[in-house]
Amino acid sequence: MPSTCIRARSSTPAKIGDRLPAEQLARHAVALLAVEHALADRVLASRWVDVADALTYGATVEPVATAMDLTAMEVTAGLQSWADVQRRFGHITDVAHDAVLALLGEEGDR
Repeated sequence: MPSTCIRARSSTPAKIGDRLPAEQLARHAVALLAVEHALADRVLASRWVDVADALTYGATVEPVATAMDLTAMEVTAGLQSWADVQRRFGHITDVAHDAVLALLGEEGDR
């Protein structure tokens, strides 16, 4: 277990270099995990837009999959799922949905 505060609790403000109580360190660690999780969610949420952009500008599914550490089938399924959800919630039109699926070409037919 990490060391606890080396000085007794008092009304004296903490100074740089003072050790924090274990409970406070635990609260900071949990808060950091929450922030990291929120950042990861935010980054991952935009990845399918980036996939569509890469395919729009000429990339093929294989290098996209490699960059994402996924298989081509996972990228295809993921982009299709993302496009379906975007259309269902009205974030993209049917035409835009079809355009995203067309980016997959034959990959989307699997």
